[in-house]
Amino acid sequence: MKQKTVHILSITFFVCLVLWGIYTLLYYLGVPVHGVVLLASESNARLNELCDSNAYLCRGLFGFFPFISHTFERMRPLLSYGVISLFLYGGYLLYSGFNTGRFSISFNLKPWHIFTFFIVSLFLIFSSIAFGSVETNTTSGVTKMPFRQIIEPTSLVYRSVAAEALAELQQNFNHLNDMGCLKENGFFAHDASKYLVSSKCIYSAFISRTLSQVLFISLLILELLVLGRMLLLFIPKICNLICRRLPKYSPENWSLNIESSITEAVLCSAFGASLFIAILWFFAVAGVLTSPVGWGFVILVPIIGYKQVIYFLKKFISSSVHIELRAVNINLFLFWLLISYLALNFLNVIRPFPIGWDDLGSYLNRPRLMVSYGEFIFSMAPFQWEYLTSLGYLLFGYNSFFGATSSMLINWMAGLLAISSIFIFVRYFLGKGNGLLSAILYYFLPLVGHFSFADMKIDNSVFAMGSISIFALFRFLFPHLPEGEKWSPKWIWLVISGLIGGVAFGIKPTAIMVLMANWAVLLAVLMHGIAFIGVIFAAVILLIKKGVLNVDNLTERLSISSSILSFEVVFAFMVFVTLIIIGFALFYSRKRFSIVFKAILILFISTAIPIIPWVIHNNAVRGWESIGLEFGAVNNITPMFDLSGSGGGELGNNRKIISLAPDIAVDMNNSICQPTGHKEELDRYWGFEKGWSHYLTLPWRSVNNLDSGGYYVTTMPGFLLFPLLLLLPFFWMEKALWLRWLFAGTLFILVQWIFLGNGIPWYGIGVFFGLSIGLEVLFYKAPDFPAKLVLGFLLALWILIMLNNRFWQYEMQKNIFEYSVGKVDAETMVERTIPHYNDIADMVIHRNESIPTRPYLYRIGTFIPYFIPRNLEIIGIVDHQLDTFNCMYQERDPALTIKRLKALGFNSIIFDTNTSTIERDPNGSLHKKVQTFMNFLTNSESGIEVVINDSTAGVAFFLIP
Repeated sequence: MKQKTVHILSITFFVCLVLWGIYTLLYYLGVPVHGVVLLASESNARLNELCDSNAYLCRGLFGFFPFISHTFERMRPLLSYGVISLFLYGGYLLYSGFNTGRFSISFNLKPWHIFTFFIVSLFLIFSSIAFGSVETNTTSGVTKMPFRQIIEPTSLVYRSVAAEALAELQQNFNHLNDMGCLKENGFFAHDASKYLVSSKCIYSAFISRTLSQVLFISLLILELLVLGRMLLLFIPKICNLICRRLPKYSPENWSLNIESSITEAVLCSAFGASLFIAILWFFAVAGVLTSPVGWGFVILVPIIGYKQVIYFLKKFISSSVHIELRAVNINLFLFWLLISYLALNFLNVIRPFPIGWDDLGSYLNRPRLMVSYGEFIFSMAPFQWEYLTSLGYLLFGYNSFFGATSSMLINWMAGLLAISSIFIFVRYFLGKGNGLLSAILYYFLPLVGHFSFADMKIDNSVFAMGSISIFALFRFLFPHLPEGEKWSPKWIWLVISGLIGGVAFGIKPTAIMVLMANWAVLLAVLMHGIAFIGVIFAAVILLIKKGVLNVDNLTERLSISSSILSFEVVFAFMVFVTLIIIGFALFYSRKRFSIVFKAILILFISTAIPIIPWVIHNNAVRGWESIGLEFGAVNNITPMFDLSGSGGGELGNNRKIISLAPDIAVDMNNSICQPTGHKEELDRYWGFEKGWSHYLTLPWRSVNNLDSGGYYVTTMPGFLLFPLLLLLPFFWMEKALWLRWLFAGTLFILVQWIFLGNGIPWYGIGVFFGLSIGLEVLFYKAPDFPAKLVLGFLLALWILIMLNNRFWQYEMQKNIFEYSVGKVDAETMVERTIPHYNDIADMVIHRNESIPTRPYLYRIGTFIPYFIPRNLEIIGIVDHQLDTFNCMYQERDPALTIKRLKALGFNSIIFDTNTSTIERDPNGSLHKKVQTFMNFLTNSESGIEVVINDSTAGVAFFLIP
């Protein structure tokens, strides 16, 4: 690249960086939904008086300094942790200065150092919270009280607490008092005594509730490493055995050389998790998923792989990386920040039960349900991460609070694997000393935090497996070669990319976006750049064919007549263009046809290997009705409910059909029976606008939360600077070829998400891999000091935005930490946090057994499945958006509807009183359905008996007469 070009790009980059960086930052801060979170209530109120709600730049400008001050104010609960950390670091510098005469960092960093640092951080954060203070609202205003303070539980003090919860509080109080854990600390209102939980009991709780979980996760990681390394050593041997008779065979092309210990650990962990999942899946299919079998397998792994246990223990103790840093170094600060954040999240997960909608309803409910059956269930059909999640329940018991915490922490562990996958990629392609910033930019995202410490979903595992697949592919395409050495294919890396990619697809089908991008990059690099476009068109063909991309929905959104852009027209055009493009690419690369063909074959076969077992099983369960890529198995337990009255009996798979009699059958052709739930559930994330702008502006709207707000959909404004990579001189250098294709692959994932993801950020979780790495490249490869200074300033603000969001969540969830510090026991935590659910579950189980002719529960939202074992034969219909009920109630005749419910076998209804809140329009379809349902319940003709109706807890339970 000519020096003049570099100079022009550098100036243009700096100007665009300043203008676009400041604009996007102020615009983001000025969005009202962000102001509610990032600013103190008084500051936000003043801002509303000063600037119009749509004047985003005005709001961002005048809210800038209040945002900074409120961020640091919010972090006060961990101020003591920061001070102690700084003090300890200062002590180390003094020690180093006295011994070497230089106030700098110079030592060999070993794995056990990092583990020890994590434990120390965990201990200090725990102590800061336990011995800190918390603000409470009283009649005299906001007052501070010690976090470890406990008030004598009397009905005069806890006036709004139900009798059962008050009894649990009293029992918890008596237990602490009997253990000698309470020290009197004055009096509260109504002569109730105040007490402080003793330091001895607090640290006893730290050992029993936190360190015990650290031990479990550490042992599990060791098992994954052992299994993974055995598999990694086995794969090259199998590949060599299969391929040694092929033409141009070379053993070196199938040998696996891993230069870095951290890379080896990450690959072994990924393969170990994959093998662990597959084995647990086979146990489930065989019907032997029981605690003895689980413990037997866990004990057997280190015995069989004892050599690998010794290998990793030696690595843990002796392997090292020499660290030479100045006293003030950004990487040192980033390392401390990342470890501290991991420790805070870990401590946040120390709770006796899940607290999120998705984990209670799905990601922890399914593995717990499977353990209650002790065998395969239809909702766990592929090789899902949830098989690993189930270990807590499997090993420690279905009703074990310790087991529930362990299962949640396994999903926390997926976050550790995710940031490690980013780190090894950046470290390989940008060199040592890099990777921490990318890891932070990903892991600190509020939406990532949401499933890293709150709603313990499995999306971090999808991200991790997809990222490792990308890493292996790029290692295959862009290896570090000695000067003058020509590229030769190291096929083993392509095998690794395919295997891990196939596992990612099994964990969650949305990983297909990453796999498509991998294929596009592979063929473009090996054949011709235009092949990248060809793969995009081929992907569209595949998605249309599988029904994932609905042409009718697309034309409706774009306001295009279906006669102009019909399924047939789009499909034919795509096939035609794809054939031309791929044909040209094949012709261009005809001299490399052998390599291209092998690459396609190897990647396809290796991707298929972890998919084939569960696909075959799903087809077998369906009776080989139609052989295909079946993602799910058949639910043979829960009956099918035939509202139309067409006939009962059993299906070929022995699944029971319950059919309404002709005189009470439902007219399914009635317009009321047209479901609207899909749009109510999904379209709320990306709005209801139409036209090309709906798609083209989606990334902008998503980052700024213009369509939907909430911690679980929040990112940060820095991602909008990703296109500035095109102005970075480094981007166009020969050695940055990998970066250009990562940029292209990231855009491809983004485009797929725009058209397939309904604006739901975690559906396109893989896009954050390239976005996070791109921002680190912008910073470390900035062409001059002024640009790096501006980027450093912006990065600091982006991180502050994310930390502000994190501590906002801490304020909302601080009561959860009472369990980890030993202030409350598990039973008390359940009654205070999710009252009624255990009582409802007991009633549901009792009615299921006592009313055999009507054994089913009609479920409208709520978390109830988590609390009912073997509930596939108890919960008959799941009707989150009331589509089924609205159809069944089409005549608006309560008595007739009750007859239908009873004829179908229902004895009770559970209802989420917050159902309508997912729809912003008070006159929308969901609000109308909820109001119709409420009218049914309150109508005397229905005869419904109200057992529980607690809008504060968000649950209502009714008995059908």
